[in-house]
Amino acid sequence: MIEVDVIVVGGGPVGLSASIQLSRLGVRHAVIERTTVVSPHPKSRLLNPRSTELMRLWGLEQAVLDVGVGIEPKFFFGKDLVSPWDQVFEPAASMRDPLTLSLSPCAVAGMLVSQDVLEPILREAAAGYDTADVRFGWEAEVIADGPDGVEVRATRIGADKADVFRARYLIAADGAGSALRRRAGIGVTGADRTLEAISVLFRSDLTKIVDSPAAFFALCNPDTVGTAVIAPVDAHGRAALLGRPKVMDETPLDQIDWVAELRAAVGVPDHEFEIIDVRAWRATVAVAESYRSGSTFFVGDAAHLMPPNGGFNMNTGLQDAHNLCWKLAGVLAGWADESLLDTYDRERRPIALYNAAEAVRNLKTLVDKDETGRAAMFRRDHYVHPGLALGYRYTDGAIAFEPDQSREADWEVGTYAPSGQPGARAPHLWLDDAQETSLIDLAETGFVLLVASDPRGAWRAEVDRVARAEGVPLRLEIVGGRARPNPEGRDFSALYGVGLDGAVLVRPDGHVAWRAGDQGQARQLEVGLQAALWGGPTAQELRRWPAPA
Repeated sequence: MIEVDVIVVGGGPVGLSASIQLSRLGVRHAVIERTTVVSPHPKSRLLNPRSTELMRLWGLEQAVLDVGVGIEPKFFFGKDLVSPWDQVFEPAASMRDPLTLSLSPCAVAGMLVSQDVLEPILREAAAGYDTADVRFGWEAEVIADGPDGVEVRATRIGADKADVFRARYLIAADGAGSALRRRAGIGVTGADRTLEAISVLFRSDLTKIVDSPAAFFALCNPDTVGTAVIAPVDAHGRAALLGRPKVMDETPLDQIDWVAELRAAVGVPDHEFEIIDVRAWRATVAVAESYRSGSTFFVGDAAHLMPPNGGFNMNTGLQDAHNLCWKLAGVLAGWADESLLDTYDRERRPIALYNAAEAVRNLKTLVDKDETGRAAMFRRDHYVHPGLALGYRYTDGAIAFEPDQSREADWEVGTYAPSGQPGARAPHLWLDDAQETSLIDLAETGFVLLVASDPRGAWRAEVDRVARAEGVPLRLEIVGGRARPNPEGRDFSALYGVGLDGAVLVRPDGHVAWRAGDQGQARQLEVGLQAALWGGPTAQELRRWPAPA
């Protein structure tokens, strides 16, 4: 039997991201994935800015940039690729001003990178850590599951070889049909077959038809494609037709001449196309009724399904993994209570429900034929979601909430207002150093207390005392004089909403756990940290607790 701390079942982008994060936290684990090759279909194409920040933290940002197609400036809407355009839309144009660019160390509009080229990067990265036993081409079967952990038999597909792994916890990243979720008897809410469609992956030189790059071409022609999208996948001529052409209502898929359909779609009867693959798919909305069953935690497609437009599902899954892994690491290391793991569901499931509702709203505008729907297609927040990607807050969970703080999902999808409120992603500011360090780089494998200044040394003394008392990876960063103000002139204190000697406690996943307006609250640091380790009373409740003697 092979003993590890965590078993990850499923080696898609979310399972691999969990593996990378576990390794960076020093957690021994195994990844078991039944496939050996990556699907050629692009599937998700957008890494939102928060997911791009994760790539940065893992040292993968440049590798992803190298294989992606960037964020293209224009979206085209029309009947085909040769007729006059109904609309040429530049949703990213407003993302280029200095203030917007200052919201993240990465591209605020995110990156266009298809899953089929992202996944090999994540595979190589995950397999490169000594803490990970990564196996592709192996089938996983849970053979024991109890309060003390799980046992999984891993069988090499096509070979007479099997190993048994034992772990304290299991991460179920086994996809949309999640056998592990079904085994646990967990249902889904909101399951709805919203759209049946096709993905036709092809190779063609579209620059012979159009001379301007595009994030996608949205086509509406009831005589050919109906409502569909042609989405460039990479810089080498690969693209995909996504939609439900009229021919699907009349002809079996295996009898359709897809070259002829593509020629009709683009409006050029002799244009050359090479069909790479054709795949039917179903846009489904579903969120698991619970993200935990005993020692098993559900992430990615095993936890939620959303329509593909906007890239919400994969990005939500990557942040599921980021949220869960530090909590597992803390419990395994003994510095966090087991109850912390219940906050994974309390924090991430509401985000999935919110994102799923937004994905459905977007999908409806793509197929809506009236003027209201068409107008919605040209809204900036239909395509660019900085508020959803960077501005969401946890409204329950391992957070010391402030007494007057809203516990509602009241952020805007299309705009992001940086905030140091507990539950929010800690805002980005550049540090004045030669390493191009961002404040978001400072808390990845442990807690960090960000302070504007520490004139009497009270914060340093308290951090040292609390770190020893709790056994928690916690360090102090004095950033007031090092963090460069944003283009509006807002410095660390202004952006985070604290005084000149105030402090903000940031969790290992980059979210604010607690903040103090001034140094007079230094003795409350320990109870603020305990809220982040035990499941989060409000700050008002914390103030009723006695400060440590």
